[in-house]
Amino acid sequence: MRTFGRYAVVVSALALGFGLSACKQSASPPAAVDSPRWDAFTNAYLEGYFKLNPSSAVYQGRHEYDGKLPDWNEAGLGAMKDFLEKSIADAQKIDGSTLSKPQQFERDYLINVAQGALFWLDDADAPRTNITWYFDNGLDPNVYIARPYADATTRMKAFIAYANNIPRAVDQMKANLKTPMPLSHVEYAIPGATGFADYYRKDAKLAFASVKDAALQDEFDAAVVKASAAMSGLAVWLEGQKNTATQDFALGKDKFQRMLQTTEGVDTPVDELYKIAQVDLLRNQTALKEACAKFAPKTTPAGCMTQMNASKPIGGPVAEARAQLPGLRAFLVEKDLVTIPGKEEALVEESPPYNRQNAAYIDIPGPYEKGLPSVYYISPPDPAWTPDEQLSYIPGKKDLMFTSV
Repeated sequence: MRTFGRYAVVVSALALGFGLSACKQSASPPAAVDSPRWDAFTNAYLEGYFKLNPSSAVYQGRHEYDGKLPDWNEAGLGAMKDFLEKSIADAQKIDGSTLSKPQQFERDYLINVAQGALFWLDDADAPRTNITWYFDNGLDPNVYIARPYADATTRMKAFIAYANNIPRAVDQMKANLKTPMPLSHVEYAIPGATGFADYYRKDAKLAFASVKDAALQDEFDAAVVKASAAMSGLAVWLEGQKNTATQDFALGKDKFQRMLQTTEGVDTPVDELYKIAQVDLLRNQTALKEACAKFAPKTTPAGCMTQMNASKPIGGPVAEARAQLPGLRAFLVEKDLVTIPGKEEALVEESPPYNRQNAAYIDIPGPYEKGLPSVYYISPPDPAWTPDEQLSYIPGKKDLMFTSV
């Protein structure tokens, strides 16, 4: 899945979850009365969060924040840390016995996801130690290009505001990041930065070609020149970090344990989790050997997987995935596995160039949007690769089916 932002996912889940639980109140027994105090608290939490992270607000469908980016300077990061800490403390002070059962769940959920966000911001110090944090928390402009929440002129103006904010954002990123950096982070971020620069000049320009306002087009071009130059400069800066880059990317055992607790609510000791994982790995390896003995009995499990993956989609993975989705939906309905609300089917598109580090991901409209589709993005192979490398990267039909499921 594309990491649309740890914060974005948190807020989307909170906003949607609160809305869904509110819809269920009519079925609650008389004793489970909603607390107005809690409703006011959650509303204040969301509004406060959106002000500090306007990019997340935009992706949730709050378009009064269009074009804005978070402040990633010391004051901005500090304000977010203070906000999360205070929100957690204030939520913990609310007596659960005064809340309805759905609200009790909401309170526990809010505390846990806020603690998770605080972990990445403070304990893991991601804004200073991991450049990918920024890719997850506000840089993506795809909402203005690919999500038709308003007419092209309105979205173009929003994109211009976004582009004008990019040079400041890039300066803040470089000021925050500690060097030397892990090589894996550098190698992840370089194609992302160059991809952004290309996307601004090409895809974004093409997306707004229908807007006939010459003055607005000129304003767009000027903003894109500055934004592209900032991202190209970031890529050059990152290239310069390669010579001193390290392999020091691990959180470490203690911090990893805290990550599990704060982001997933898992308090099982790491050593025990490792043993559980080893048992499950052996179970999966055994199942793979058994399946391969039937599918490709004369080869190794690795050869079996190569043989399975050799059946490539004839029209490419995007066309193949488009053909797969209706059948998958019909299967779920026929077998009554889950209830599917509505009749929507996700669109399938090629991913934008700045986010092709992810082989496939889905962009789901936020809870404040109305009537907009989800988009399932699939990344093409890098054209700089050899033909054999490109072919190897393209998933086989069965592998792609697994992803589509």
